[in-house]
Amino acid sequence: MVNPQQAKIASLESLAREAYAKGNYAEPAEASAIAYAKQALDASPNDDYAKNLMEDAVHGGTYQVQQAFAAKDFVAARRIAGAMAQLLPGRKDVAGLEEDITSAERAQEAPRRPPPVVPLASFRVYHMHTEKSPADKGPYCSGTLSVVGQHLKFAADSATDNQVHSFDFACTDIREVKKNSRVAARQGGFHVRTASTNLNFVPADSGSNPIPALTSACGK
Repeated sequence: MVNPQQAKIASLESLAREAYAKGNYAEPAEASAIAYAKQALDASPNDDYAKNLMEDAVHGGTYQVQQAFAAKDFVAARRIAGAMAQLLPGRKDVAGLEEDITSAERAQEAPRRPPPVVPLASFRVYHMHTEKSPADKGPYCSGTLSVVGQHLKFAADSATDNQVHSFDFACTDIREVKKNSRVAARQGGFHVRTASTNLNFVPADSGSNPIPALTSACGK
């Protein structure tokens, strides 16, 4: 005989997978991957599969916010972040998304100053799209990571999977630039962490160590 509770959880997890496959990570709120995964966890708090569905959905929503950032579509970024915050009140990483949007909006509204002609620090790097390193044929986009006008910027010009990314963070929003202990560690992999995201990079020049220069330039 089928256990009604187990059947309910299985149905919710199936709905979460379907919503995730459609890219409905946080929207529409009532039929999103986060909403269904949350309901499954409410019914079974120790369900590891539901927990993984939840984290995957949060990562998906975070990526959508970052893409809206890159396009300077702050309306869309705030809408998605707001939906996530409504579904997951109290999560620090979700709250951090709205903080990043506020900072970006303020920076956009502030009087524009001419950027320095020469970046304070600049390196060719690979932005890793998974935890598999470029040396192991993991997907990545290639570009320049630099510090310009108190902003840490990454601008890609090519990619192995057609995913060309650009990022722009105020130096004040950077929590950490640090060498990886696991992800692409043998290739000099390092990460840039803000309140809302963690990005992994590998230097294009295997003999270089960008971390001290980036940290110093962003601290000026």
